[in-house]
Amino acid sequence: MIKIYMDVAHKNATKQSAFGAVLVFDDNIEEISGYYPHATINRIKLQAVISALEHLPMQSHCHVYSNAQYVIFGLNRWLNMWQRNGWRLNNGKSLENVDLWQKLFALKQKITITGHWIKSDNNLLRAKELAKIKLLNN
Repeated sequence: MIKIYMDVAHKNATKQSAFGAVLVFDDNIEEISGYYPHATINRIKLQAVISALEHLPMQSHCHVYSNAQYVIFGLNRWLNMWQRNGWRLNNGKSLENVDLWQKLFALKQKITITGHWIKSDNNLLRAKELAKIKLLNN
């Protein structure tokens, strides 16, 4: 089983954003991070999950751990409903970050993904540290 822990760092004034992710494969650990010069906090959270999932072999089974309810509820509860609704909310309004949710939907067709909301964890703290380092270095 593969575990992904992800977190982000964000500068509100400039919208500079970075993510960090810790991927745990049995006894092996891989760390990744990314930087985006202009992204909202929700957009960078989605990009973090996508980037981590793109490191996995297809047909994998993984657990995503995050303190971002937006991402976890989206993965576990809302994604299939949005797809059925033509990528619109129940009230008919357009879904924000639809391009990234569509990428996640496509990945979820190839990878079994279960999301878990957690407040804190050593791997989650490490993901936050990776994001902060990436943000400071850009």
